[in-house]
Amino acid sequence: MPTYPLFDSKYVTMLGLPFIEENHYQRFPKTMSKEIYHENPQLEWLGYHLSGGILFFETNADHLHFAIDYANEPLMNHMAPSGESGFDIYIQHEGKWMFFDVIRPFPRQKSIDITIKLPAMKIKQVMMYTPLYARITQASIQIDDHHMIHPFNPGYQKKIFFYGTSITQGACASRPGLSYTNQISRMLGIEVINMGFSGNGLGEPSIALITHQCPHLDMVIIDYDANAGAVGKIESTLIPWIEIVRQYHPNIPILILSRIPFNREYFEPKDQEMRMKNKIYQQHIASTMSNVYFIDGELLITKNETEVTVDGVHLNDHGMSLFATRLAPYIAAHLKR
Repeated sequence: MPTYPLFDSKYVTMLGLPFIEENHYQRFPKTMSKEIYHENPQLEWLGYHLSGGILFFETNADHLHFAIDYANEPLMNHMAPSGESGFDIYIQHEGKWMFFDVIRPFPRQKSIDITIKLPAMKIKQVMMYTPLYARITQASIQIDDHHMIHPFNPGYQKKIFFYGTSITQGACASRPGLSYTNQISRMLGIEVINMGFSGNGLGEPSIALITHQCPHLDMVIIDYDANAGAVGKIESTLIPWIEIVRQYHPNIPILILSRIPFNREYFEPKDQEMRMKNKIYQQHIASTMSNVYFIDGELLITKNETEVTVDGVHLNDHGMSLFATRLAPYIAAHLKR
């Protein structure tokens, strides 16, 4: 059976990962890596997590054989291996993308060698989401000699850049297709570039500079309050971050999301006081800048919705769906402006 590299534009259409190159499976541009790591060394490892990537292809194969190697084992204590390290497979059926299967490692497994049987359709249009919290070192796909695999263009016209925290990165969806950014991508038919970094959405200027290497962006969404707000960095980073984006994208809409309420607010009033302080500041900044808009996180997840996380902070699948469903109309409305 012939073997094809999974991240190769000759065989797949790859969205959401504009900087992937051969032997550079990372969300960052290779040319900016040193600058980014210098500002925050934690971003080196997190940059290898390919959250937000989508692979599209069509095939007449009955089976797909995948060989995938990881640099890390799935070991998170609040997230399923299928979300941390899995690849979701969707099949287009009657004009809609339908979830079909997920390629998933077992705990402590660093390699996958698996065959997926596809539906009995002459031509299958396939969409695959890349893992949310895993570094891939090698990924390939095999099909029988007499079958083909070709890139498939889904026709996505709009492109959005998300900057944020672990929730943006996808914690703690049970599989990649259920992260809120991937759900929004599917709902609206748009490409999403995910720059969510677990515990490290701290407003580094180098991450804002990445937008300069993303031509034709239609929107930037800033959702880093849960990290930067917690350590007092909102007021020192928000305006400079937006100004860097504006150097290259002077007119696109920018949405600022304040963080969602966490369950501990019921027991620790100071947590709510901090959230409100940061919320008021972000709302004020949005009101003073052209084409910058504020969305209250409590409109996306309300304070009374206490069963939507796995640990009081990170969203479970239900929370991800609520967040995506409520945020998508705001995005659609501003994209039309």
